[in-house]
Amino acid sequence: MPRILHVSQVAKAGVGTYLDLIWAVRDPEHDHAAVLPRSQPGGVASEMPRVMFDDSGRGLGCIWRMIRATRAEVKRQDPDIVFLHSSYAMALLPLLRFGRARVVFCAHGWPCDRYAGGWKRRVVASVERMLPRLADRIVNISYYEHGLARMRGLAERSVMIENAALPVEPEGVAAEQGDALRLLFVGRFERQKGLDLLLGAFQRLSRRDVTLEIVGGTEAEAQAQAGGVLPDGVTCLDWMTKPQVAGRMRAADALIVPSRWEGFGLVIAESFAQGTPALVSAVGAMPDLVQTGETGDVFAASEDAILACLEGLDAARLRGMGPACVEVYQARFHPDRFGAEINRFFEVEAARVTGV
Repeated sequence: MPRILHVSQVAKAGVGTYLDLIWAVRDPEHDHAAVLPRSQPGGVASEMPRVMFDDSGRGLGCIWRMIRATRAEVKRQDPDIVFLHSSYAMALLPLLRFGRARVVFCAHGWPCDRYAGGWKRRVVASVERMLPRLADRIVNISYYEHGLARMRGLAERSVMIENAALPVEPEGVAAEQGDALRLLFVGRFERQKGLDLLLGAFQRLSRRDVTLEIVGGTEAEAQAQAGGVLPDGVTCLDWMTKPQVAGRMRAADALIVPSRWEGFGLVIAESFAQGTPALVSAVGAMPDLVQTGETGDVFAASEDAILACLEGLDAARLRGMGPACVEVYQARFHPDRFGAEINRFFEVEAARVTGV
């Protein structure tokens, strides 16, 4: 029975969803547990056993407490695999390199992608070239991330296991085929997600038949992204449950994802599962997830490009993409495919330790 210990300094958003996915598709013969931050108890919604560490204060003290908790659990559980998630967990690589367990690292978005250039990008890129070499294996969640790993000289350690989305039964809203073209934004209200660019484009939009619902924060936070009052046609729905979000996705004519960087873009796969195409910025992994004209469209990550996209949208064209979106989800982003690949990966890596 392979024993896998997951470690992360973050448990919300992409990492938390990924751990929930692993738990949902796990082989019953595999034993999973996690070391996670105490401040995010609901970040991992599944019943995966976990130990929580004190992540107050952040900085080096927080990283040290994560390291201490991980070392204690490695000693107690004697795992075959220690699976490190996200960039801060790289701090554990030098300490775990010579232990019994196989050490696996997943970036969930290489950090240097956040910087357009300059000394910060060069420093971060140097760290990304050096520290991951201490891992036995690197799991990349998209072809884009896999390409970045290869560019950093990590090809021999890297394996590509593309992310997937758990199916969600939609709740609440049925689609209404009216004159208005309905768009949906789902994501955190922060710079990475590009909501400010989208709202800026909406303020300049000449069309009055396009509406936008935004999910992921409060109306006050949305107004801050807009620099004041929300533009006409924009509604903030605050936080919603996953079934409620799935309902809004199914009711929308298209999801719009104007991110400045993305290691994958899980919300796109979730939208495809509901038969809804995605309009995405040409950054990170996202252009590879969308087939232009078949499951959505791609635009540059700028306010002007978003505006041009919005002005040219055709409701009938978008609504006709639904069947292709569902087909892509079933073939590429379904958890059954992910489960087969990740469980086989765990078995192969554990066998390098146990010899079985």
